[in-house]
Amino acid sequence: DRRLLFRTGGFTPLSIEGAAEEHALAFLGMHEGEAVLVVAARLTWTLCEGEDARWSPAVWADTRITDLDTARERGLRRWRNWLTGAAATLPAEGEAALALQDLFAGAGGLPFVVLVADAEDGA
Repeated sequence: DRRLLFRTGGFTPLSIEGAAEEHALAFLGMHEGEAVLVVAARLTWTLCEGEDARWSPAVWADTRITDLDTARERGLRRWRNWLTGAAATLPAEGEAALALQDLFAGAGGLPFVVLVADAEDGA
């Protein structure tokens, strides 16, 4: 699914700020009418202080994606988790950034989030 997007789309790294910023990376990919926003956990052993039981959305408290202007400029505010179906909405310009705790709450325990732009939004 979305082969052209992943093969030929432009991908932009996104900035992450907050308490767990060194434990995640994010990028935005766009091609023609499609867009994907991917967030992946990294260094999870240190994030969870070596305790698997600590893995939960709470480890992402006060951590957020801050540079979503490209998505906003294209009218991409509504997103859907590709694997779980959970909805996500980008904050409007001037509002708080996109919280990783909220994104990982809808990730079904996975260490990554793959959001696709809602079909009603335009890329």
